[in-house]
Amino acid sequence: MPLRGKSLTVGITATCGFSFMLFGWDQGVFGGILNNKTFEKQFDYPDPVIQGQIVSTYDIGCILGAIMSLYFGDYLGRRKSVAMSSIWVVLGGAIQASAFSLPQMIIGRVIAGLGIGQSTAVVPMWQSETSKPEHRGKLVALQLVMVIFGISLTNWINLAMTYVVGSEVTWRFPLAMQCFWAVVTIGLLPFMVESPRWLIYRDRHDEARTVLARLANTDEDDADVLGELKIISETIAAEKAGGKVGWREVFSGGEQQNFRRICLGAGTSIFQQMGGINVVCMRQESYSSRPDLCSRLSTTSPSSSPSHSASAQGLP
Repeated sequence: MPLRGKSLTVGITATCGFSFMLFGWDQGVFGGILNNKTFEKQFDYPDPVIQGQIVSTYDIGCILGAIMSLYFGDYLGRRKSVAMSSIWVVLGGAIQASAFSLPQMIIGRVIAGLGIGQSTAVVPMWQSETSKPEHRGKLVALQLVMVIFGISLTNWINLAMTYVVGSEVTWRFPLAMQCFWAVVTIGLLPFMVESPRWLIYRDRHDEARTVLARLANTDEDDADVLGELKIISETIAAEKAGGKVGWREVFSGGEQQNFRRICLGAGTSIFQQMGGINVVCMRQESYSSRPDLCSRLSTTSPSSSPSHSASAQGLP
């Protein structure tokens, strides 16, 4: 029997949560790996410049993935976009975990970044478009909490790996674990529903009505379902009547105040990233391993730091 009502909302939230946890996982996993002795030996003791390249290429992949979602997101739909992003992460994670050379590691980082960039652009939309208006803020905020959870979890995994002596599993296992979370996300997707807004946008009104009924746990002929279907249809019809939105409209003011909205949303994330949170997440063991601070405990020190609240909203 398909999921309906609250169970369906919980399922969608869990699927989105696992996808966003991947963002946090990849954000923090290298914080406990760069100074790993077996990792350094495998890659010929990389200097800080090479370490920076290994770390930063992931962010390059995130940027490309987010840009890619601009052109393929509305074509594929929300579920397929999340599935594609998870496939990128599985592929990139497998390449990283099996890497024996620096180019292989960098390529794996870029590919995994493609998936994370795509998911962080699509997941909030899917979550908001399948939830009630009064719940959207809380559920989207919960996804950001999952980012923090992913960072903290990977720090504790890195701590556990310090008890494994002289084995490459200490850095290959944390990198491979991102594949597991991505597979979990893919496994949950068939039981979830597509965004009703996207279905209406693609003129699939009957499917949208079925989805709205499942989300509300009621009949397809229910007055509330038909009313919401009409509102979404009229809104999308008005958007289509206005013609295709160009870049000039995106960065303009006018009645919709598009540029102001972009500044409020993207600007906050930009300044959070400029605050240096990525240094904390990705180079934590390098700067916190001091004679007066146990290097083992330094792998988890930022996981309890309040500064992680900034990283949660640093979406690429």
